[in-house]
Amino acid sequence: MQPATLQAVAAALGGRVNAVQPQYRGERGHPVGFAAGCGAQLAMLEGSLGASSILRSMRAIDSVADLVVDDVGVVTDIDTPEALAQAEALWLAREGA
Repeated sequence: MQPATLQAVAAALGGRVNAVQPQYRGERGHPVGFAAGCGAQLAMLEGSLGASSILRSMRAIDSVADLVVDDVGVVTDIDTPEALAQAEALWLAREGA
């Protein structure tokens, strides 16, 4: 993930939205930025589902902004050896560019 992506997510928070989710080529990714007012909801989370339930409820009231970015890192996962190898290949390709 590019540092500019993190900065863009943080900068997009505020106004009428409580969360900002980066999107790459139509696919929603991470990290999701949450406004400070979401702290209590986030602190109550349990289990491995993450904040998906909070995001769903926020989307229902149009309180989430999708932020289109040109950063494949937001949709690149590394939770399996195969996915880690793919992420490494992307990183090496970017370093060579």
